[in-house]
Amino acid sequence: MAQKKITQTAGHDQLGEFAPEFARLNDDILFGEVWSRNDLLGLRDRSLVTLTSLISQGITDSSLTYHLQEAKKNGITRTEISEIITHTLSMPAGPRLGRHSARLRRFGKKTPRWKMRRPGSNKR
Repeated sequence: MAQKKITQTAGHDQLGEFAPEFARLNDDILFGEVWSRNDLLGLRDRSLVTLTSLISQGITDSSLTYHLQEAKKNGITRTEISEIITHTLSMPAGPRLGRHSARLRRFGKKTPRWKMRRPGSNKR
């Protein structure tokens, strides 16, 4: 597969004068080198990973908008984007529910009234 060189100028355009090193890292390294290594991981897969990462971190600013647009250009359908969002946002619930399942089971059992104690009460 021929490598497609990714060109990005957002860092230079927005912060080039103020933070030239950030602009270089963002545009030249992240996009110019990492995103251009599509012989190792294709653009479609990079978009999948990037969307998942941004959504799972709660990043909903212009970078998410940009990467949603790029994902569509890279062949990800609207239906797939919807499923990525659904899957990414629901995944943390499973382990959390599992971690608390014993507590939830105990809570679900009816505790006899005589076993309940008021907080701060030493009476048995």
